[in-house]
Amino acid sequence: EIGLSTSMDRAVDTILNGRRDTIHLGKAGGRHFLLMSSVGFDAQVVYQLDLGLKAVLGKLAYLNAGLKVLMKPPKTQLNITVDNESFTGYGVIIGNGRHYGGTFQATPHAGLEKPELDVCVFTRRGSWHLLRYIAGVVWKNHLAFPDVVYRKGRNVTVEAGKAVHVQADGDLIGALPMPFTVTERALTILRPP
Repeated sequence: EIGLSTSMDRAVDTILNGRRDTIHLGKAGGRHFLLMSSVGFDAQVVYQLDLGLKAVLGKLAYLNAGLKVLMKPPKTQLNITVDNESFTGYGVIIGNGRHYGGTFQATPHAGLEKPELDVCVFTRRGSWHLLRYIAGVVWKNHLAFPDVVYRKGRNVTVEAGKAVHVQADGDLIGALPMPFTVTERALTILRPP
């Protein structure tokens, strides 16, 4: 998200010469998150992830869980409110940062320096639409889809008719209903020089 290098020399240079910056964090319920939180497909993948398989296969275990969820995608309609505007959908990503799962950008207009959350709502359900959305994020054109809603806001609420899993930065953190907010100037970091 901030361009950290995996090079030891550059990492040391960042520690010694990096510029200090205070960033905002997202907050899901009572828990802070750095990059993103979500409800729908990806939260279901995290829920179904086999940790034993992850220990053996690493990130490939997510592919296994993802294929299972793709075959039987979430069917619960979500009610999403961004500030005072309401939407319905079957998946939502609430981004504090641009990056998602590595190099993907589900919320490409977000930024750690912006005191707001970027909300990407996927409004249709089913395996075909889910596959389209995944491809759209991979190819960086999902925001052009007429069935994807993208908004910015400081107060987001997600509710459903039943308990649905919520994940933040790759960890399960609870179930709906859940409020999402911004905690301003919550963390000081070093950015590369």
